[in-house]
Amino acid sequence: MRTAERLSIAVALVVVLAARAATAATVVLDVYDAAGAHLSFRQVVATSAAGGKGWRNDLSYRIADGTTVRYLPLYDLGGSPAFDVDEAGVGLSLAWPTEHTGYSTLFVDAGGVGFSGGTVNFTYRAALDYRAKLDAALARRPDFVAPGAFTLVDQQASDLLAAAATAPTESLRGALGQQALDSLAEAFEILLREYGRQRGRTAAAPRWWGVTVDRTTNYPAVVQSVHELVDGDPQDAFMRVVFDEFVPASAYDGIVGAAAAAGVHVVGEILDSSAMGRYSRAQWQSRVQEYLGRFPSLEAWEVGNEVNGEWLGAQVQEKIEDAAAQVKTAAPAATTMLTFYWQMGTAGSGAATLFQWIHDHVTPALAANVDVIALSTWIGDAPLGIAHDEVFERLHALFPTQQIVIGELGYWSPRTTQAWWWRSPSNPTTTVRQALARHMYLANLAFPYALGGNFWWFYYQEMFGGTSLWETVRDVHRSLDGTCADADGDGYCDLEDDCPAVYDPDQIDRDRDGLGDACDAACPDGVKLEVASLALPLTSSGRLAARGTFRAPGGFDLAATGMAIHLESNGTTLLDTQAGGPGAVAQFVGVAGRGFRYVDRAGTAGGLTRISVQPYGGASGIWRVKLSGRSTGFTGVAAPVARLLLGLDGTCVETHADALACNLRRRGAALLCRWSVR
Repeated sequence: MRTAERLSIAVALVVVLAARAATAATVVLDVYDAAGAHLSFRQVVATSAAGGKGWRNDLSYRIADGTTVRYLPLYDLGGSPAFDVDEAGVGLSLAWPTEHTGYSTLFVDAGGVGFSGGTVNFTYRAALDYRAKLDAALARRPDFVAPGAFTLVDQQASDLLAAAATAPTESLRGALGQQALDSLAEAFEILLREYGRQRGRTAAAPRWWGVTVDRTTNYPAVVQSVHELVDGDPQDAFMRVVFDEFVPASAYDGIVGAAAAAGVHVVGEILDSSAMGRYSRAQWQSRVQEYLGRFPSLEAWEVGNEVNGEWLGAQVQEKIEDAAAQVKTAAPAATTMLTFYWQMGTAGSGAATLFQWIHDHVTPALAANVDVIALSTWIGDAPLGIAHDEVFERLHALFPTQQIVIGELGYWSPRTTQAWWWRSPSNPTTTVRQALARHMYLANLAFPYALGGNFWWFYYQEMFGGTSLWETVRDVHRSLDGTCADADGDGYCDLEDDCPAVYDPDQIDRDRDGLGDACDAACPDGVKLEVASLALPLTSSGRLAARGTFRAPGGFDLAATGMAIHLESNGTTLLDTQAGGPGAVAQFVGVAGRGFRYVDRAGTAGGLTRISVQPYGGASGIWRVKLSGRSTGFTGVAAPVARLLLGLDGTCVETHADALACNLRRRGAALLCRWSVR
């Protein structure tokens, strides 16, 4: 596991060299956002680098094998990003955001044939490419039973691309392309997750339902918790044990023995990637021999971890070749696993990208000694997203006789990079982390050559002890066996069901607030309200305060209609009132160019005394709302979820279920919720 966060690389202009190869063709990218605004070279680079939190990661690659052509090929040409190609079959890879799923690595390949020069509408081209890739992914899964949620976003993507094809301007075409890409990213997620669920329920093949254990503290309880994670299933319980550097093998007698007694399969990680550089080749060989001799009956060995990481030091290829050969000689029946680090342009060089490193360092002899290919993926360091299916297919083509797993998984944990986000830039360590685990443990069953795996890294810190993340992973496993709690009988466990009490097999949630349309009566077509903070007083002396921003879908006139306010916590209504509007004691007042203001010192509308809704940051259609008021104390408040809904002239604006991270403060006298973008 990588322990040191990368240094963010400042966005810089690439100097265009005067002399270029005479045969090079130049590709100029016209890039537009979802609103049709043209993005300059600087804006494209900054967007790809997660607003400067990450680093430059554009890379041109060979479509045939994924190997690197040029690292950081983009340069500024008249304000637009451009790159040169001097061979056939070249695509462009970079990190790119979609609205509802976060960052992905895109492989834009111009219809699979590569770029040959000229001006390209980038987001439209990317959407066309991923439309074709989604169709190919569906064709490989003819037995996929699509839920309504998939059908909805799949059709949205097709409709948007059809509109883009006849758009009168390139800006509109690019905007529609970005919107189509948003829908395609969602469709890919649903396809892999739901097909993985379907295969997991019917396939007879074993599942590696794994977690990583990196210490021996309290190991009897830890082993028991891994056993309980799969309800004692002797086939699925897998525990990846990290053997620490310069620790004798005998130190692990207890945990390995306890796992065997509990029916938990052990994958022995001979050494973590962070320590590989501390061992000479001779020391490494001696270490492998020591551990093999101590645990001759261990079921599986990880012979190399994150081997293409640029932090592993010298002779990595030789070391993993040694380990694989030693295991196959000493324990021919044992499974060997080789783990790569998922990275393309985020690698910091062209040589450390996944497919280039495999091309340069994996020999036929090494491949013959490896049974399982694993991928370590940390989204905050290197996005995967929409590329998941494509990357697994490439790995399968390179290793057709091996099985493939996710060998390590985690998200925005201490000592890891927290640049690129998935699903939501807010609340990454609770609901988003749970959603990632739910998605990945299922998605990795969506391939006939895949075993699952995942091996969540920070098990001690984030799962052990029956945390909500542990419960999520257990419930997903139960969903495959039909043993989870499912009150409405729609096939989705209560823990993940968007309408736990309403039969809803389609799981359609158009406004993506965590409540399915089948039960979201209060705000079925809501607009996202990004709340910066929300303070709920739980005593009579406290004050209610909330502030946030939203994008209005159209005009509204609060002076005429007023505002409906609904506040709830874990489904319990705390406040449901109307401020302003016909018959109200106090009214909103329109302020020319500055939105609307409401003042009622008496607090006749649920105790609210001040509300303002103002244009925000000069961006068209973006508004900031602030609410404050007195309180007699809210009852029924429970952390960690709060939800705020505002009605504006028939338009409902709301926080989403994962938008607020709430904690009880002041010895239980207040609930403080914050929305933070990292």
